[in-house]
Amino acid sequence: MATVSVKGRDIGYEESGSGEPLILIHGGQSDRHQFDLFRPLMEKGIRAIAYDQRDTRENLYEGAPPYTTRDLAEDCANFLDAMGLSKAHIMGTSYGGLIAMMTAIHFPERVQSLILAATTPSFAMAEPVVTQATGNRDAAAIEQFSLRHVGGSDDVDADPVRVAETKAAIRPGPPEAVARRMSAARQHECRDDLHRITAPTLVLRGGADPFISDATAAWTAGQIDGAKLVLVPDAGHSLTRHHRAQVAPIVCEFVLNNKIRGHCSN
Repeated sequence: MATVSVKGRDIGYEESGSGEPLILIHGGQSDRHQFDLFRPLMEKGIRAIAYDQRDTRENLYEGAPPYTTRDLAEDCANFLDAMGLSKAHIMGTSYGGLIAMMTAIHFPERVQSLILAATTPSFAMAEPVVTQATGNRDAAAIEQFSLRHVGGSDDVDADPVRVAETKAAIRPGPPEAVARRMSAARQHECRDDLHRITAPTLVLRGGADPFISDATAAWTAGQIDGAKLVLVPDAGHSLTRHHRAQVAPIVCEFVLNNKIRGHCSN
């Protein structure tokens, strides 16, 4: 594991490739390892970097006051500073998408392009099942919920490969850390600020996602000038895990079509 000091804290990250910096922001019950199967699929010319957010297993914020997705966006900007990146392509999935859009709204000069996958600009726009998702605290309950809803199967033993991939990616912290993270998610609201996003934007939605509706994805894209909406047929919520073979080429094309001016790939 590589680490970098961000405001006095050692933050873990993993990276693959070289070239255009693409920051991968993980989901609510995951950590940087969510992208272990996705990062290597990035094409030549892309440096994919996944980092740990607050209150993941190895980055606990015990005793910290309540924080919001705005604070987590500032963390993203601080991570860029620590990595020596003036700007980057930002991709967030699910909970990570909340952070990605807040980063693009509040730190627009840091975002070359924006990819919002399986996410929403408001907790109120998510499907009702998300309330249950943000209410779980126990690690075993979170895993079982994820196997059924994120893993995309009512029979959790139906697909051993998918089960193993889901278990490897679902890595919640202790209950108090989960509570802090989910509190930030339930407060998330930036519908009135989406028009402030100026970076080229790609909105991705799985056709079978139980958490984010077609209407939510379409509305989100419609509020951002020039945003492109792509529906991934038959895909569930875990676009970068179970549907990585379909999603990776879409992401690569978008990043490489929106290169940072003057950036030299290795």
